[in-house]
Amino acid sequence: MAPYPLLPESPEGRKTTQNNKRRKPVVEKMRRDRINTSIEQLRQLLEKAIEKEQTHCRLEKADILEITVAYIEQQQRLEVRDAYLKSIPDTYHQGYIKCLRETAVFLNAHEPWSNAQRKLIEYINTNECMVRKRVSPSQAWLPSALPIPQNEISPTHSTKLWRPW
Repeated sequence: MAPYPLLPESPEGRKTTQNNKRRKPVVEKMRRDRINTSIEQLRQLLEKAIEKEQTHCRLEKADILEITVAYIEQQQRLEVRDAYLKSIPDTYHQGYIKCLRETAVFLNAHEPWSNAQRKLIEYINTNECMVRKRVSPSQAWLPSALPIPQNEISPTHSTKLWRPW
């Protein structure tokens, strides 16, 4: 049995196949030229960057690509690290404000207030205002909870605690 032809035996089918066969090397050459041009541009950039470190030897394409990949990976690691380091102060301030609020809830839950409790609540109110000024604008939406109204205090904190002092 004879194999089936992939394209019909019409004259148009043969022309398309012949055109594709003629065009393929031209398209491949254009693709390779683009690749080589880009690699040459990278080589020139790298030579300027590392001319102090090495003698003037011609870098191979593989070396150029390896150095470029290593550089991009390093930049990505630095971006991740910088984003993490920038988030630390915001996280610290958020935690500090939360701690101040929880302390205020605890102090408000235990009446009658002593002189020390009043001073602590005043300190918390002024300290939270000072800390809020340092918090980034993205965190400025947090509503101030100090002083906390009595109806917002959870029932677990509303009972009197026995203290040995």
